[in-house]
Amino acid sequence: VLMETWPILAQILIIAVSYLKRIPVINYIKDIYPESIINANIIPRSGVIARILSLLDRFICYASSRNIVISDTMKSYLVKERQIAVEKFITIYDWLDLKKIRPIKNGNSWRTSVSIKDKDFVCMFAGTMGLVSQVDILVDVANCLRSESDIKIVCIGEGLLKEKMECDIAKKNLKNIL
Repeated sequence: VLMETWPILAQILIIAVSYLKRIPVINYIKDIYPESIINANIIPRSGVIARILSLLDRFICYASSRNIVISDTMKSYLVKERQIAVEKFITIYDWLDLKKIRPIKNGNSWRTSVSIKDKDFVCMFAGTMGLVSQVDILVDVANCLRSESDIKIVCIGEGLLKEKMECDIAKKNLKNIL
């Protein structure tokens, strides 16, 4: 069974059923919880909830046959903080290889369709538009850069904050954030 991080109660159920059925579980970790929600100020660092969630996450990492992480830094952190043997972790890099994929220099039809000129500098956010990423700060950044017509902010993704961001962009009449 391949499972991704969180919701944590679902992970515990998957671990339990897989154990009973003698099916190995691979835990695919892309975000470190509860640290991500602590850093987003959703729960306090020193609170009981954070401690319980850390213990549950440690159990899940330990009970999984293997834990796939997306960087060596993440692996080192989890080995140290969860006190799990390094052999339980495998690193699989899942981001863009800039040696193989390069930007199109000119004539990009998508850029033209959204009024981004070839000379414009583009800052891009691609990911979950949620509380943990705090992506909504980019609306404030776009507002500060309003007079810099050659800088565009492009946000790609879905999530809890997307609709709020779209409303804020419309209210502020921002043309430099998509």
